[in-house]
Amino acid sequence: MASLREMRKRVASVKSIRQITKAMKMVAAARLRRAQEAILAARPYARRIEEVLSDIAARHDVSQTALLRPSNGRKTVLVVITADKGLCGSFNTNILRCASRYIREKEPRNLEIIAVGRKGRDFFRRRGYTIRKEMIDVFRHLSFETALQLRDEIVEPYLAGEVGHVQLIYNEFKSAMAQQVVSRAYLPVPGVAGEKRKSEIDFEYEPSAQAVFEALLPQYFAVELWTAFLESHSAEMGARMTAMESATKNAEDMIARLTLESNRIRQAGITQEIAEIVGGAEALQ
Repeated sequence: MASLREMRKRVASVKSIRQITKAMKMVAAARLRRAQEAILAARPYARRIEEVLSDIAARHDVSQTALLRPSNGRKTVLVVITADKGLCGSFNTNILRCASRYIREKEPRNLEIIAVGRKGRDFFRRRGYTIRKEMIDVFRHLSFETALQLRDEIVEPYLAGEVGHVQLIYNEFKSAMAQQVVSRAYLPVPGVAGEKRKSEIDFEYEPSAQAVFEALLPQYFAVELWTAFLESHSAEMGARMTAMESATKNAEDMIARLTLESNRIRQAGITQEIAEIVGGAEALQ
């Protein structure tokens, strides 16, 4: 049985942990608000640019666009967006489990990994996968230029015939309590030429529909990566806030249990001392 001093040390230790988890929850909540504002502002633009490209592809012949033609490349690139840190529940685990399932089911040859986030980098490095590129601490100072740079590093090998398929895996933000893992093809481009969606109005494009399409398509790829970054960052902050809130509640429950146990130990000690005093007095008589 633990002594009263040990119980008090444990209570003090758990109180320190509760203070840390509570502070981390507040920081995550503040960052989540900013991340939510960013993703809510980006979603309409991403949706609209895809609608414009789909409308042009449905009404005009854009089959000669280089990015729409299949590549003969033999390499498969897997872009996995995880967090740089833990303490965010099952956020990283769900992403890595989805990536492992994709590799197991598709069995791609010449697989290379673009790891965005330290957790994903460490996971694939330990298992001996080829890391094509690693991006660490990108969410600390996230900018659209990061998405532009990554787009160029993905699109150029695809156009050169080095890469034949690019798969994007990340967490999509639903709410502070829920995230959804998304795994979809990044190249060859889905959704734009594949779905023939026409708007009700037939627009006239200047100088031509083909020119507008070729100008917007690279921007579409950059926006896709940018929204994936924002979605993942928002989902991470939501998962961390929820995890730290749960940890804080667990710490409070543990403090209550330890305090009760220490009170029992203290009361037992007092009872024993009283019994010893009474016994000693009776012995003197």
